[in-house]
Amino acid sequence: MEFWWLGLAVWIVAIALIVAVFRLRNNRKLSMQVIFVLSLFLLVFKSVEFASYRGAGKALYPVEFSHLSYFILGATMVSGIKKLRPFAGFCSLASGLGFLVATTASPASVYNSAYSIYFMIVSIAQHLILLFAGLLLLFAFDRYSIKDIWISVVGVAAIFVFSALVYNRIIYKDFANRDEMVIIEMITGTILRYVLPTGFVIPIWLRVGTVIVLLAVLIGAFAAYYLVNNKIFDKREKNGNQLKDTDYELGIKTLIIYFINKKNNSKPPLQKEQGAVGDNQAEQ
Repeated sequence: MEFWWLGLAVWIVAIALIVAVFRLRNNRKLSMQVIFVLSLFLLVFKSVEFASYRGAGKALYPVEFSHLSYFILGATMVSGIKKLRPFAGFCSLASGLGFLVATTASPASVYNSAYSIYFMIVSIAQHLILLFAGLLLLFAFDRYSIKDIWISVVGVAAIFVFSALVYNRIIYKDFANRDEMVIIEMITGTILRYVLPTGFVIPIWLRVGTVIVLLAVLIGAFAAYYLVNNKIFDKREKNGNQLKDTDYELGIKTLIIYFINKKNNSKPPLQKEQGAVGDNQAEQ
C-alpha cells in the first residue's frame, strides 16, 4: 500500500493519545484544564485560518464535519455550557475516528489531498486533538443523561442540512471545493470512491446500500456514546471510585457566575438585609 508509513505514524500517535486519556480519566480537574486549553487553541487557530482565507480572497469555508467539530468543541468548552458537552464530544470523537479510518484505508488520499507537507501535518494534528478530546469528554467529565441525546441528534442533523445548503449553493455560493465535500459523499453514497479503483462507476444499489449502512452506524454511534459513558460512571459508582472535583468548571459561564457571586458577597451586611426586606415587601 502506497504511503503505508503515514497510516502507521498516525496510529502510533493515536495510541499514545489514547494511553494519555486513560492516564487522565480519573483526574477531572486536570482533564478540564487540558481540554480547555486545547479547545481554546483550536477555536482561535481555526478562526484565524478561515479569516485569513477570506482576507486573501480564497473561497474556503468551514463546511466539513471535522471543520465544524473544531468550532463546536471550542465554543462548547470556552463557553462552559455543560449540556453541549456530549454533542461536542460525539462530533470530536466521530471526526477523529473517521480520520483514523480514512488514513488506514487510504493513506495516499490523505497525503495527496494536502496542499503541502505542512498542511498535512497540521491536519493530522488537529484531527488527533479531536480524537483525544472526544475520548476525554467520554471518560473523564460527567455522566450524560440519555434524555439529552436529542441535542446531539439535532446538532448532527443540522450539520448535514448545512452541508446540503452549501452544496446546492444556497449559502457560500462561491465555495471552491463544493464537489469534494466528504459529508455530501456520505449522503450520496459515493464515499466508496476512496477505496475503489480510480474510474470505477459506483452502481446505484451500492450507493444506496452504503447510505443505509452509514445511517445505521450513525444511529448506533449515538446510542453507544451515551451508553458507554453511563456504563463507565455506573461502574465508578459501584466501585466507590467517583470522580473528584465534580464542581470544577472553566469557561465564560463559570466566569460570569464567579463575578456575580463576588458582587453579591461584596455588599455590606446592611445593604444585603435592606435588599432582602425590599424583596419581601415587593412579594407582599
